[in-house]
Amino acid sequence: MKKELTTYGLNREKVVRILRIGSEKEELEHEPLIQESTAELLRDQLAQPFQSDFTLDFCSSELSQIPCQPAALIPLETIGDLLCDHKTTTSVLKRLKKFGRSLFTKGKNAPQRDVGLAIYYSAIANALIFHDVRITRLSYLDLHRSFLDLADKEWMSPQLQSLFQRAHEYCKAKVSHNR
Repeated sequence: MKKELTTYGLNREKVVRILRIGSEKEELEHEPLIQESTAELLRDQLAQPFQSDFTLDFCSSELSQIPCQPAALIPLETIGDLLCDHKTTTSVLKRLKKFGRSLFTKGKNAPQRDVGLAIYYSAIANALIFHDVRITRLSYLDLHRSFLDLADKEWMSPQLQSLFQRAHEYCKAKVSHNR
């Protein structure tokens, strides 16, 4: 016996609308889990060490006769500390920006991409606020919007929210000055 599919007299648009209602509800139910996952991933990433200024070729046989262990000689700071520190150099910020872009492009899901964007824009924000240097081709207007959007994310760390709010004000002043 062959079963015949029916839409019970509904046209295609109404069927699509009904199916969307179910999927929208499902997305809303998963939203808190996604935000929680993003917040946790961001915390983990900000706590990771980042080689700031030294190269791995630092060790040489002239310095010491003992076997070289480069990892023990290189001072590491966390990504979060570097992104919020006014002493972080623009060269390190450019490397952090590149690292954030890499996380974004290689991210397999939304939380991974969001964390990459947060690091990317944090490096730009630090350079603007603490060094008065723009390390991106993005306009101040685009940066203004992005910083405002990122500062409002529920999953954003308080330190980065503060950084984004300050960068937002910085860009706002630049945009109004250029008009």
